[in-house]
Amino acid sequence: MTVPVGPQKPQGAQKPLRRVRLHDLRHGTASLMIAAGVDVAVVSKVLRHSTIKLTVDTYGHLLPGVGEAAAEQRAGMIPRAASRTNGHSPATNRT
Repeated sequence: MTVPVGPQKPQGAQKPLRRVRLHDLRHGTASLMIAAGVDVAVVSKVLRHSTIKLTVDTYGHLLPGVGEAAAEQRAGMIPRAASRTNGHSPATNRT
């Protein structure tokens, strides 16, 4: 089965449809549930995972705030220069 390459020319060039496996639909459903804010425990039960840990290990990167929290933790490890009250570096304050 093929589909049009561009919506402007439905009778133009064609490309084959990508085969979608049942597992792809399962993964997509889990991803959409997490994006919608469904509790991970519920997602785990729907997927019939043996543990919530399996669900979090598989889909944890999709949980809201996970990436942001990791970035904040990494940023906290970077040494910062003492803050300046006037917002300028010493080189620009010379008179």
